[in-house]
Amino acid sequence: MPSGLILVVEDEPTQRRAYVEALKARDFMVVGAATGEEASRLFLQYMPRIVILDVNLPGIGGTEVCRRIRRQHGRSATIIFITSNDRLEILHECIEAGGDDFLIKGVTINGVLERVSYWMHAPVRSLQQGQREAILKNVRTAIHEDIPPRPANVAQPTKTWRTLAPATDEVVEALTHFIKAARAQAPNGFGRTVDQKLYILGYIAGVVNCVANSSMMLKIRFLDYLKATLFWSGVLDSDDVDELVDSWHSFYGQPTFEDAGKRGEADYLSWKTDGRVPRSLAEFSIANPAAT
Repeated sequence: MPSGLILVVEDEPTQRRAYVEALKARDFMVVGAATGEEASRLFLQYMPRIVILDVNLPGIGGTEVCRRIRRQHGRSATIIFITSNDRLEILHECIEAGGDDFLIKGVTINGVLERVSYWMHAPVRSLQQGQREAILKNVRTAIHEDIPPRPANVAQPTKTWRTLAPATDEVVEALTHFIKAARAQAPNGFGRTVDQKLYILGYIAGVVNCVANSSMMLKIRFLDYLKATLFWSGVLDSDDVDELVDSWHSFYGQPTFEDAGKRGEADYLSWKTDGRVPRSLAEFSIANPAAT
């Protein structure tokens, strides 16, 4: 049985509750905080083993909370940042502040549980410094490669998911090819019911999460690749992509969404390793045929 207490710091109630309930379901001891001030107080009270820390908090921000924990308590806890901002500079700041790892919002609950289990394992905890140095090196390299020097008076254009397309990006091409193959197994009109739409979205999130785990750059740009896949696979119009992913927290913890994410990861791995046809969307369509 897992041991050690986890402090979840997230100001959005639905998302915080989803994390807390999912972790408790895995037999972890968990407490939640909505602000940086509350997080600092609860850390001192409980001395948690892991902190899941949102970057954008009311009052004291997540990076400052991390710095205070490191100054006052050293490296007694693993700190996993979770953020909706996937800018390289922000991720660099999180790790520089003392964070050990990061997750981009949009990752499934199962993805959060995997990272917690990784860090909760005692032998792995001794590798924290090496992990941090590796992340910092990769992020610094990515910053150098992705953001070339420019004159101070010239604005730096922001890369977004809209710059990613199957014709120019091999990862997006592979992801959309897989999603289209999976949807082709389901009957025409699949995706009309609320449950079917939720399942498709969870499925795609699971697939993208599986691919992102293979590369630091893909992990950093998780949201961009998720949005591009949602669009190029034909699931959403471009105008709806940002709105959907920005409200991703409303799907956290929903059994249909989470189950779809797990099945998406499993299908993609089978597709890549032995060419097995992805059948999970078709199987769900048979079990949930009614339209709304």
